[in-house]
Amino acid sequence: AQKQELTLTVKAVQDIIEHDALTGLFNRRHMQILLQAEMDRCQRSGHRFCIALVDLDHFHDVNATFGYPTGDHVLRRFSEIARNSVRLTDWLARYGGEEFCLVMPDTDLATAARVAERLRAQVEAAEIHSIDRRPIALTVSIGVAAWPGASSGSDPDIDRLMVAADRALYAAKAQGRDRVVADKDTG
Repeated sequence: AQKQELTLTVKAVQDIIEHDALTGLFNRRHMQILLQAEMDRCQRSGHRFCIALVDLDHFHDVNATFGYPTGDHVLRRFSEIARNSVRLTDWLARYGGEEFCLVMPDTDLATAARVAERLRAQVEAAEIHSIDRRPIALTVSIGVAAWPGASSGSDPDIDRLMVAADRALYAAKAQGRDRVVADKDTG
């Protein structure tokens, strides 16, 4: 019995180290480790993968209008919708505040854009309410990038991939938000 308690404690500590406490998704630090492993795997196998940076549109307005407890509820609700909208092989991490990273192994850019569009549509269609039951219209902007990309060369570089996805995310926001943009330089 004592050994089992120790195992549970180690598992609990590992969960704390790897996951975001609010959303239950992988945290940014663990995401970096997993992304590097994915790049290494793809470099050895010659496969590709894609990432999508997902930003909750006008999230600061949610906190300002409904309060931080509702903001936390919206982040948890988004995480639930996202987990149910992606494929079993895909995984998600909380990248920062209201920004998330979706990683799609063995996926080309066109397929990744379709997966991201499905996620965008599911978020837009979801019924989300504040703590006091007022409706909240939530949308997301998504930037998608592939590795290896045209400018990647032979050297795996997480930062280069993140910059490409971020560039596409900013293009989605500049085009009016609530949309998916794929970085053509990485396709």
